[in-house]
Formats: sequence, structure tokens, C-alpha cells
Amino acid sequence: MRVLFIGDVVGRSGREALQRYLPDIRKEYGYDLLIVNGENAAHGKGITRKIYDFLVNLGADCVTLGNHAFSKDNIFGFIDEADRLIRPENMVPTGVGRSAIVIEREGVSVGIFNVYGSVFMDQVSESPFTAFERMLEENPCDIRIVDFHGEATGEKYLFMEYFRDRCQLIAGTHTHVQTADEAIHDGCAFICDVGMTGPYQSIIGRDIGEVIDSNVRNQPTRYAVAEGEGMLSAIICDIDLKKKEATAISRIQIRPELKKEEDCRNNKGVDIMPVTVNKDVCLGCGACTEACPVGAITLGDDGLAESNQDICIDCGACVATCPVEAISQD
Repeated sequence: MRVLFIGDVVGRSGREALQRYLPDIRKEYGYDLLIVNGENAAHGKGITRKIYDFLVNLGADCVTLGNHAFSKDNIFGFIDEADRLIRPENMVPTGVGRSAIVIEREGVSVGIFNVYGSVFMDQVSESPFTAFERMLEENPCDIRIVDFHGEATGEKYLFMEYFRDRCQLIAGTHTHVQTADEAIHDGCAFICDVGMTGPYQSIIGRDIGEVIDSNVRNQPTRYAVAEGEGMLSAIICDIDLKKKEATAISRIQIRPELKKEEDCRNNKGVDIMPVTVNKDVCLGCGACTEACPVGAITLGDDGLAESNQDICIDCGACVATCPVEAISQD
């Protein structure tokens, strides 16, 4: 059995990328089971009935969720009847929807489970270890596939080491950055994170300009998903149904053609306003060089500050740091 697992689908860009690339992937790999993490599919947070139906119509046998599972209130109106949708077992609210499904392939029962990490994650109801032990008892099956939605690399590896003799595939999700650690561990395929299917020119799916405003300039922002062409991140895993063990796992990542760096920095559509240095006032103290997050401010041969306008991101850190107001934004 060949499994295609699609990493976190983020917003419209991710949905369009999935729809665009899936036919070619199907032709090349001929998978038998399609799993899609859809927790960010609706404008970066949550999922709607319309988007769930869209993923199912693309052929998804199971749609998994994560920490944004309940970000859209309308999920409560369809989650119990959506028989291919699973949410993390050990996440608040509990008792809503299902966290595992068991389907059949070639006369073999295949269980797909959704578990939530407890390290650096909110709304955790219990340990993923005790939760999954219970899930195994309540959902007997021959083959077990787990979407472990979590932040911490160490916790994902710990989960794999503890359960690898009872699972055939454990795929990490949540961080949106595909890791290069895919491997077979005694018959259990594992990857720390499958990655993101979403806007390529972004900061893990979010608008670049907005993230800069929020984290560098401390400005209030809304949660805006980046626009532009999407990338696709996934894994292909082969499982021997007779031997009940994984035999191969490989990464897939399809990226759009790169755009100019200035387009990437200006993703939000806000004009970049590079800084200028008044060398008649500059003390050459170097405070600005330490404050600049991208190395756009350096001390020249004359010992005074100078700005590289090609890489300046207009964050204003140097302006705020200069003790003599020698730096300004045009």
C-alpha cells in the first residue's frame, strides 16, 4: 500500500497548489491512500464544510487537523457527520468529533490517528502517550498511521521511539517546515515534519510584511495569510500489508519559480523605505549595527555607519537605537 500524506494546507494558495499538483503526483506515484492535514485550510486557521468537501472531492481518504481545528465555529455543525475528518484526541474541547478512523485496503484494516503534542502547545487535555494508548485499545486495526501534530522535535522523536513497534507510519505536522530526517525505524516510517502546502513567499504561511510589523516593530496586526503561488510538501510511504511494516519513505516538495528578493520582502504591498545615515552626526558607536536584524547597517572604512538599501527591510530598529538621531527613514 502506498500512502501520500500532504503537509498542512494553508489558505487559498495551499488549496490551489494541492489541486494543481495532485494529478501529476497521482500519475507519478500511483498512491492507494491519501491523507491531508487541513487544519490551516480556511484562511490559515481552521476548516469549513465547503473546504472539507473540496478536499474529499480531490480524493482525500482522511483529513487531519491540529491546534486550529476549532478556529471556525461552523465546524461544530458538521464535524460529527464528516466521516473522513479527524481532530487531535488530546486537545480541548474533548468529546467533539472523532480522532481516528479505520478503513480497509486489500482486506487489511488501516487505522489513521490524530494526536496532539504537549510541549509548547495550548489546549492540551492529556499526555499524547496516554491518549494514544487508549486510542489503540478503542480502535483495533492491522496498520496504524499517526498524524502527530506538535511543536517540539524531541517530543515527536520520543513518541516515535515509544510506539514504533506498534505503528507503520508516524508523520509530524504543525511547524510548516519540512524536515530531512525521513527514515524507517524497525518497520515504522517517520518524519519529524511533513511541511507546508501553502504560499511559498511567506513566513510559514503568513504575510511577510505583517510578521515583520508584529515582531520587529511591535505593531498590532491581524492574521493575514500570504498570497501568491503555493508550494506543496508531502511524503510518500510504502507499507507492506502482509508483513505489516513500512518499507520506504521519501519526501516530496514542489516549489514555484522564485521571485525577486525585493518582492518577497515587500509581500504585503507596503513600500520599503530604506534608512539614510547623516555622517556629520554619526558617532560610529555601532549601536545600529547590533540592532539591525538583517545586517543592512555596517560601519564603513571611515568608521561611520552606512546603509545597504538593497537588503534594508525598513524595520526602524536602527533609527530607534541611534543615540544621536543620525539615522532617519526617507
